[in-house]
Parts: sequence; C-alpha cells; structure tokens
Amino acid sequence: MMWSDAPDSNPPGFFVSFGSLKDPSHNPGPKQKHTGDMVVWTEWSSVARWADLPSDARGADYKAFKQKVEDKMFAQFKANFPDLAELVVFRELSTPLATAAITGHHEGRFYGLDGTPERVLSNALQAKTPIDGLFLSGQDVVSQGIQGALWSGILCAASVDPRVFKQLKG
Repeated sequence: MMWSDAPDSNPPGFFVSFGSLKDPSHNPGPKQKHTGDMVVWTEWSSVARWADLPSDARGADYKAFKQKVEDKMFAQFKANFPDLAELVVFRELSTPLATAAITGHHEGRFYGLDGTPERVLSNALQAKTPIDGLFLSGQDVVSQGIQGALWSGILCAASVDPRVFKQLKG
C-alpha cells in the first residue's frame, strides 16, 4: 500500500528544496517570489493503472488521486513548515507518470537506471571503459542519487589519475 492510500497517513519522509534561492540569476521581484519542490518516495504500483493511457485520458479518478496525494503532501509540509506554507500561492503534483513521460526513465524512476543487483554488477557501468580515453561518471556508474554521482566522479577521476585518492582526506 502506498502511504497516500492509507487513511490519515503521512508520507514516510520527504525532501524539500528551494531551487530559486540557490540560483543567483533568479530575480524574485518585489514580492520575493521563489520556487520550491517537495519530493516523496512512491511506488510505481500507485499509478500503474493509468500508465498505458494518454495523459489527457486518465479520467476523474486519476485527478482525484493526484488531488488526494497533493493535499496530504501539503498538509505534511504545513505541519513541518507552517510559516512557509502560508506563503504558497501555487501547487502542482507530478507523479512517476510525468517523470516517465518527460525523461523516459523506466516507471518514472528519476534516479536513472533501476537499482538492481544486475545493474550494480554490470561490467558496462564502470568509470573506465574499453574505449581508450573514454571514462564515465554519474549516478548510474556507482549507485543512484547524489552520493552515487559524487563517488562515481571520484572513481572516474582516479581512473584517469590514481593519485586522486591521495588527495582525499578523512
């Protein structure tokens, strides 16, 4: 069961970020407007029944599902950040269906390739490739997410020059 399907349940954990606050070129204007994102983990199974339908043909039940999830997510945000919640003027929920449509990632997995043992053990996903001078880095070389991207960058640099490891300090 997805958290949003259980009555009176809240997301098990979420991530909030304000990209416009990190963008030095963002002009918030006289009313100091910014953008924010809230990310909650979910299972593909929560949206799979609509996956084969065009986005404009998913019907009222999908719209109601999205509204229910959005309301629960915002309630959780408001419980944790009540002063910020009062400033929100627009909300829009994206599901794994939107991620799949926009990025082409399998089942809307925005962290790239599936995190399976087969993927982790794949010989194709190593920093050093069989092609002379071609090295790989990014979240799919080591593991998913930000830490995976960080470590793959270090491994890639060390594949080019092993002295990189001597520069790391604990």
